[in-house]
Amino acid sequence: IAQPCVIKDSPSFTVMDSKNIIGAISATKASQICIEKARKYGMHTVFARNCNTFGPAFYYAELMSKEGMIGFVCSNTPAAMPAFNGLEPMIGTNPFAFSCPSKTSGTITLDMATSIVAKSHFSTALANHEKLKEGWALDQNGNPTTDPMEAIKGVVLPMAGFKGYGIAMAIDILSGFLSGSGYLNRVNKFYSQDGKGMNVGQLFVAINPSLVYDGDFHADMDDYIKTLRMSKVVEGKTIALP
Repeated sequence: IAQPCVIKDSPSFTVMDSKNIIGAISATKASQICIEKARKYGMHTVFARNCNTFGPAFYYAELMSKEGMIGFVCSNTPAAMPAFNGLEPMIGTNPFAFSCPSKTSGTITLDMATSIVAKSHFSTALANHEKLKEGWALDQNGNPTTDPMEAIKGVVLPMAGFKGYGIAMAIDILSGFLSGSGYLNRVNKFYSQDGKGMNVGQLFVAINPSLVYDGDFHADMDDYIKTLRMSKVVEGKTIALP
């Protein structure tokens, strides 16, 4: 059975070849490298190439936060969104996750894609004979559509318009291009007829606040969360945190 191998190793970063194995296994290995190196050096980044889909990104960010660290993870994906003003799929719905622990007030964890909605919603809507919400998709001709079949043939739109597109591009460059993986529309599909791997690129970062921060970071994060929760709130609501 293939195992991920380290191609480049330094105190600040590691480049890892995931060998097209199960994504959860290689991503866990990358997270462990980040944790071990950040304990010593304060911060570490792993660039992983030749990866497969790893499931929910927050899982790996939380592997780091459970060790008292700040975790950040991002990945590119097969192209599903157009370039801004474009018509064809050129960039993935590239997700990212962030996880930051506190001492007693829980963990702030954010996990999101850069598309306005997961493209899987299109197939679900088609199977349930439902329309899509307006603003989710364009058909092949660049026209807004609520027809899931036309959306499947077309493209899903980025969240927050140009902003989501820009964030997706940044993730593609950092996790895909820089790691030596596929990028833009050169990332392969999860299912293929020719047996080629996806060649997804993934980025993992662990920050050790005990070395970086002056003071008791985790106790001060309690105050950070408490300050947010004590801010003025809409009647009948509570302050929400990710």
